[in-house]
Amino acid sequence: MSDFIKDQRAQLRSLMKQKRHELDTYSLYSSSSVIFNTIASHPFLSQKRIIGSYSSFKNEIDMQNINAHLKALGHEVYLPVINSKIKGHMDFYSYDEHNLVVNSFGIKEPAALTQNKADTAKLEILLVPMLAFDLKGNRLGMGGGYYDRMLKRVSSDCLVIGIAHEFQKLQYIPVQSWDMPLDEAITEKEHYIFIKKY
Repeated sequence: MSDFIKDQRAQLRSLMKQKRHELDTYSLYSSSSVIFNTIASHPFLSQKRIIGSYSSFKNEIDMQNINAHLKALGHEVYLPVINSKIKGHMDFYSYDEHNLVVNSFGIKEPAALTQNKADTAKLEILLVPMLAFDLKGNRLGMGGGYYDRMLKRVSSDCLVIGIAHEFQKLQYIPVQSWDMPLDEAITEKEHYIFIKKY
């Protein structure tokens, strides 16, 4: 990766983190409510699915109610656990909302119990956090590479949906060779479909 692209991405990360940090409570609540409804009515979720989701962090769209709703509908919902022994590696585990623990990044995650581990090849939907996305489905994450590595492990049929605020949409994101694109992105303003899978 050229230093120019690396610098561009670093600048975008800094800008988008700042914008997200400045988000007021009402805007976060309002956007989260709209996205909740969009996900709840998503046609691919009309039957029970195996879903990889995540716990919200620092003014990301609130996923707690979304995850609880999906579980209540009978979907299997798993959350990521970062593997501290393998760089950039995470796995997904089933969870009880009352037994989540805070990891070194300050993000809630399940206990990594072998019996609760998801088979990543069987995930049918992956809900993905991000700092920004563009109109081609390119995603800018936090820079750890966790999701790019995960997206290489899931089935090619897995529906990858980015969850974001509308202000996180950019016209263009400089990409790296290992970046994995989204199939869809959902914001409070729009449901973007980049690759139709269903």
